[in-house]
Amino acid sequence: MLTYVDDLISMTGSDKLRQWWKEQLDKRFAKVAYEGNTDWILNMTITRGAYADGRNWVQLGQELAISKIAKAAGLLESNRCPTPTTEGEKLRATTKEDRLPTEEWSYSIILGGAPYVANLTRPDIAFAANRLTRYLKNPNSSHCHVLKRLVRYFYHTREVGVRYPSGSRPQRHFFAREYLVVSFTI
Repeated sequence: MLTYVDDLISMTGSDKLRQWWKEQLDKRFAKVAYEGNTDWILNMTITRGAYADGRNWVQLGQELAISKIAKAAGLLESNRCPTPTTEGEKLRATTKEDRLPTEEWSYSIILGGAPYVANLTRPDIAFAANRLTRYLKNPNSSHCHVLKRLVRYFYHTREVGVRYPSGSRPQRHFFAREYLVVSFTI
């Protein structure tokens, strides 16, 4: 069961267990609303599908958060990037000779969203995002250039997320069943 404030997501492949869970909540709380399948949790989209072999999958994505970051950085109309960083790219601490950032956005605000996205749904950007956090205190123009590349990459691949496939027998795996979103107030 996933819980956030007063929202619960219960996942099970057992109709009997699902019914028992509803009954227990109804006994303990005055107001319980059952919404059935959920499509969002904590600004993450939940997408369901099936592979050609019949196995089901669930994917978590963060298109909304990624789009907000790209918009704040002014990169909605940017070109695609094939990778989050350039191979062999070396970053170093800012020195007196380095050019300071001239961007109209804050390095720390734009970068702050990248590890959040990486940790929840985009492990492909984790290395680049975490590497750039080393320069939060005193970024220079080269750090901003690398950050822009990272944002361009994950903005143009914003539909990518973490996909969880079901087991070999979809009818027995909890991802193959409906999701029960329960909101209640005490």
